[in-house]
Amino acid sequence: MSAAPARASHALLSTAALAWVLACLRLGYVNATVPSAARVVRFRVESVSEPSSADRGSRTRRSSVPWVGRPPSCHGSALASGEAVWQICYDSPPGDGHQTTFLARFDLAHGSAALRALRRDTGPVLRGAARRANGDLAILVGDDVYLARSRTGDVELLGSVVQSRGIAWRGDRLDVVNGGEIRTWDGNVWTTRAVSALAADAASRTLLEFAYVERDAWRFVYLRWPRTASPGPVAVDIVEVGDSDAPRTVQTLALSGPWIMRLFATDFFLTTPLLDGSAGGMMRFASGAPAVFERTSAGWRAPSMPARFGGTHRPTYDYALLGERLEPILVLERAHGSAVRLGDRWIQLVETGRVASLHDLAGRRGAPLTTAFWLPFAKVLPAGGGRSWVMGGLGENYLQIDGSLNRTDPLSFRERIARLFENDRAKRNSDFYYQMAGFKRAAVPFILLFFPLVVAPATLAFRRLRGVARWLSGAYVAGVVVFASTFIALTGTFYS
Repeated sequence: MSAAPARASHALLSTAALAWVLACLRLGYVNATVPSAARVVRFRVESVSEPSSADRGSRTRRSSVPWVGRPPSCHGSALASGEAVWQICYDSPPGDGHQTTFLARFDLAHGSAALRALRRDTGPVLRGAARRANGDLAILVGDDVYLARSRTGDVELLGSVVQSRGIAWRGDRLDVVNGGEIRTWDGNVWTTRAVSALAADAASRTLLEFAYVERDAWRFVYLRWPRTASPGPVAVDIVEVGDSDAPRTVQTLALSGPWIMRLFATDFFLTTPLLDGSAGGMMRFASGAPAVFERTSAGWRAPSMPARFGGTHRPTYDYALLGERLEPILVLERAHGSAVRLGDRWIQLVETGRVASLHDLAGRRGAPLTTAFWLPFAKVLPAGGGRSWVMGGLGENYLQIDGSLNRTDPLSFRERIARLFENDRAKRNSDFYYQMAGFKRAAVPFILLFFPLVVAPATLAFRRLRGVARWLSGAYVAGVVVFASTFIALTGTFYS
């Protein structure tokens, strides 16, 4: 072979080797310096088919199939119960008249979520929950009562209770308070018994806020306020009534805006719910309302807010079942840094550039978690063992943190590479794989693998046939040029 072709072969081979080394260095650099993306939830749809009258004696058939297409979007309050997280999800944006609503059970330890379709006339909101001693969970969704069995994972509809105000297990019986009556499910049928109510009169109005069980008996918490009041704070009584007790005023609140909405000089509306009903298994679901008063050792008090947030945000609430006790998780939402109260601890999601981290408002700062894109309006929910889940606001992404606010489940190198081939939310939002998906998915394996697996072995095996090495080296260099922009996007924008 003449000198000129030999020099051309060496130049092409050197260029190919340099391109491969630079690609590997780029991948190694971003892998070491850029936090990994949040994990992705795999959704499945569960369905139940009851046997027909002609098939009596046959078993109820249950099926579970993977979700196909754009993942559902999840909204509203979340309920953490043991290893599960419950939330309402939709197959299309809320407000679309053709959407299907699901009750989702997230198993974040395994990165999955099971969807159970709800009735179309069900109010799509979590309203309450109670856990039985054996782990079974009763969940109020709108006016419907569902039972989630801990042993099998099955979710079944027990019935409907309109305007529920309390839910609790008493042994193996489930009680749901509905205004002036208690409905009880004994495992087979519902029964109803009336209870005494605090009646309104000509001068005052009354409202049952919630009911709770104390010493195996129900107690009812009412609000009582005047029908009219002169300008200024309005006196609102908190009145408790037991099955056999006379009404007792436990506290009087002097309220003005935002709890009092005046129509005229003396006429007004009282914003409800006013009190935290978690003692009765009830979850606050009104949006845009002020924070509810919480029961403390000193009586009912408005929750204290961090100085930087107090008075500027109307909170939302998530909930956690700790044993058989329902605990509210107060959330102050904003687009770039929600604050969440877990127990007595306030945690804030902070965005620095494109990276999100969690800061304890007492001063502790966690390491970078992931790109902020994955955690809009994030939820922080207890996971047990001192750890917590951080869920993105649409329910599709999640990660886990420890008590020091550091991530415990970053993606491994292999998982990060595999993620490049998935059409996750980041790629869907930019329509990255909308066209030429096969071509784009070939970029990373071609640039990283073609040289070490094809070009280098062929060059060594066919040292005397330099035309083969020259042709393969040229093909690799040309491929790098063609795939360069896609490779840079996948190992840059979409690698975090």
